[in-house]
Amino acid sequence: MKKISMLLMALFIGLAAYAEDIKEVVLTTTPQMHCASCETRIKNALKFERGMVRIQTNVEKQTVTVRYDAERVALPRILQLLKEAGYEAKVVDPKAQSAQGGCCGGQSQEGNGGNAGGCCGGKAEGQQTGGGCC
Repeated sequence: MKKISMLLMALFIGLAAYAEDIKEVVLTTTPQMHCASCETRIKNALKFERGMVRIQTNVEKQTVTVRYDAERVALPRILQLLKEAGYEAKVVDPKAQSAQGGCCGGQSQEGNGGNAGGCCGGKAEGQQTGGGCC
């Protein structure tokens, strides 16, 4: 009985030593995403960094949700990787984002949205602006 309890205690200590510090952050980017190319560019900027668990993009809500192991990669590094890909990123409150209806406050993203000229400033898909694809 004593051996079993010692074995269990050693097992729990071992598991605690290998516990990961998984965090999740929701970001928004400038320029904003509007197409599959934008999503791919963002995911490719992050996916090879050690410690990334999951990268989820949402064009409609204009968010990038990143799950990462904080013991292997820090949030400033994630923001730097996005900057190197041409996107300025900032942390957002997901509740506030959904209350606003996404990137354009629930309005059309085709040029009459809540942002000056829409999410892409009224530019057609594929035109370059500040490192993004629109």
